Amino acid sequence: MAISTYKIFLMRKVNGVFTKLIDIKDFPDLGGSPEMLETTTLSNPMQTYIPGIQSLDALEFTANYDLADYTALKELEGVESDYAVWFGGLDLGGGNIMPTGSDGKFYFKGKLSVFASGGGVNEVVNMTITIAPSTSIAMDEDTIITLTTAASTSEDLLGKAASDLQENIVVGTDSISGTLKYVEGYTGFSGATAEQEGNYLALYITADVADTVISVELINGTVGHPVTLDNDGQIVLRITNVSTQSIRIIGRKDDGIAVKNYTLTGLVLTPKE
Repeated sequence: MAISTYKIFLMRKVNGVFTKLIDIKDFPDLGGSPEMLETTTLSNPMQTYIPGIQSLDALEFTANYDLADYTALKELEGVESDYAVWFGGLDLGGGNIMPTGSDGKFYFKGKLSVFASGGGVNEVVNMTITIAPSTSIAMDEDTIITLTTAASTSEDLLGKAASDLQENIVVGTDSISGTLKYVEGYTGFSGATAEQEGNYLALYITADVADTVISVELINGTVGHPVTLDNDGQIVLRITNVSTQSIRIIGRKDDGIAVKNYTLTGLVLTPKE
């Protein structure tokens, strides 16, 4: 199946995790033809060859010029880093695309340099990012991550026990059901008075790969961005509308990414008495 250049990303490893370096407008060939080593003898009626080493030029990428981005890239000059080009991403909504490399990941080490590109009348100002590869480009196997989500049974969830918040919680393949009790005076959950009462869902989330970074986002919640879990894997979410809200869980480790989404329409929100 053919793919387009939509959702192709230049990545750099930071603290053991590949993250998007910058949005790019084009990318170079990720390889080259091997040099031809001639093996023709006087007995051959036509030239013959064997393949030599593969040719590879500097890798050049074009990006929109932005002073903050340009300055950050300048700070990386001369430093050998792990880079990658990932094909494929996940649309998280709101114009936010998460790189996943679902259609291929090409890895290499190299040293980066950047310069502001020339331009003419009524043109976008670009910058050129050049990476001098110090290794061959390779497609490595992904780190496979399996996420496990369950109802929390903790006795200490920001000052409340799980049994104070919920009952009969069942986590299915892509849905969560059960009953959320109405809780008041939950000061440990938030310093905002309006957030200290309502219905709360407590989950315990783990990954089968050590040191996986797990983040949780309540879609259409009040926070508006993913929250990274502590090592205990516990999280409490304030649920206000089971029809419009859902939960997205993302696990990251090295080049591996796992994503799980859960609908909440099976939850019953106990009203305030």
